[in-house]
Amino acid sequence: ADYPEARPWTDRYVLAAEKETIGFYVSGHPLDRYAREVKLHTDCDTARVQTRAPRDVVTLAGVIVSRRERLLKSGDGRMAFLQLEDRAGDVEVIVYAKTYPDVRAVIESDEPVLVKGSVRVDGDGEERAVKVVADEIVSLAAARERWVSEVVLDVDARQIDDAWVRQLGDVAAAFPGRCRVALDIDYALAAAEIRLPESLTLAASDDVTHELTSRLGAKVRLR
Repeated sequence: ADYPEARPWTDRYVLAAEKETIGFYVSGHPLDRYAREVKLHTDCDTARVQTRAPRDVVTLAGVIVSRRERLLKSGDGRMAFLQLEDRAGDVEVIVYAKTYPDVRAVIESDEPVLVKGSVRVDGDGEERAVKVVADEIVSLAAARERWVSEVVLDVDARQIDDAWVRQLGDVAAAFPGRCRVALDIDYALAAAEIRLPESLTLAASDDVTHELTSRLGAKVRLR
């Protein structure tokens, strides 16, 4: 039988489908695609935060797996209680009313996030519960756009022809951004890195990485 040609699913779509269908991730974790950002911009995870002292400032990355909100008794604003999950476990994140308006859109987006805040310890002994009071929450996608300045394509010289170049131009037109583009070209006996003109720039997004990998067969690095 002949089957229609279809574009591959993105990793993000696959993981979301796994979570919705069976309740947990099988092929990876949403943080995997942000490994660079997690390594550079966090100093803690949900396991290590359990050993931190009250009022310590920490930065964690994770996925918000549950959220509940509470209207203040005064009726003037609301706060939120989030369950933040990473590969090590989970921790409760408290968002007070003064912070809530600034982070509401992010915590409702289902995107992996960076959380910067202070450690709070409730109870003692077996009743001891470590929580994080959030001062700032940003999506990892936004953090990537803020901190990445260059997209590097690792590619075999034999792949590059007129059609390949046109495909790269199509991706740049579809996903414009501020990141310069460099080609790390592997020749048979040597390698060379070529930085492309400033007129060709890209966004540092998951969609760009997916398009460059699936359409151009290139390994993508962000720096």
